[in-house]
Amino acid sequence: MRYPYKSGASALPSCIAGQSAVAVNYNPETPMPWTTRVFWPNDSLVGTYQSSGIYWLHNFPTYPNPGMIKVITEDGCGKRDTSYINQVPLNTGRRIEIKGGCPGPLGESGNADVLLYGNANGYGGQGGGVSVASVRIIKKDSTSVSIPQNYTSWDGTEQVFYFTNLATGTYVLESSLGCIGYKIYDTVTVKPYVYPLQEQTHITQCGTNAFAFKDSVTGGIAPFTLEILETVPLITQLLTGPQSANTFLIPPGTGLDTIKLRVIDACGNAHVKNFPVSHLASCLPLDVVGDQEKQNQPEG
Repeated sequence: MRYPYKSGASALPSCIAGQSAVAVNYNPETPMPWTTRVFWPNDSLVGTYQSSGIYWLHNFPTYPNPGMIKVITEDGCGKRDTSYINQVPLNTGRRIEIKGGCPGPLGESGNADVLLYGNANGYGGQGGGVSVASVRIIKKDSTSVSIPQNYTSWDGTEQVFYFTNLATGTYVLESSLGCIGYKIYDTVTVKPYVYPLQEQTHITQCGTNAFAFKDSVTGGIAPFTLEILETVPLITQLLTGPQSANTFLIPPGTGLDTIKLRVIDACGNAHVKNFPVSHLASCLPLDVVGDQEKQNQPEG
């Protein structure tokens, strides 16, 4: 009998939650039986397996902390090989995003989309025999339902699951992943739509110096566009059209009395506000008067 007859081990993703997997290989001429032992980083034995075939996959309980897994492969004559590997457990990491939610036929926040982004290992089926996960809605406002995902796609980094045109309410999402359908639950709320409102309360200018005015918006759905509609007296160089930035630069020496600003959200709803400008050496804040006729009106 001649040696060495090679054996070894490498890590693979597991399709079972709470477990990792190790792939072992033995030279076909290696004497049997073939035994594989897996040790956690604290050197405790967590599994002993009888391997067969040239390659074999063994699942073992995932070590709960960082550290290298030790794998000892042994043939029928007691010859051993030791490998140190990083475990690759089934990853249940995910994130949820809510898009839209504009008023429409489905209610004040109808047409909202809920997107679940799942990682490549647990949700995307990227190797290790793991299939692409499935996600469905099982409850809406405490009422049991069964609403499957509209569709899913791989964006190159994450597996994305889409639920479209959802009305206002609280939803429970059930993810089923791995080879035995491990279940994970998430709760998301599609909130009632709130019309955009410019919450800034004053504009001041010290003497004739240049100044910057930063508007702020509550409510509405991003992204927003902002625009100076009118100034008194009229200064055409400030009427530059819609912009995504919420900061406006006023040049020096500009003797403005009023600036009228409009904000439009992604739903097309607008809020218009008149901002008086005062030229005070002390730069005290001023009250703002809203343009009631044009507040919370769709553009068109």
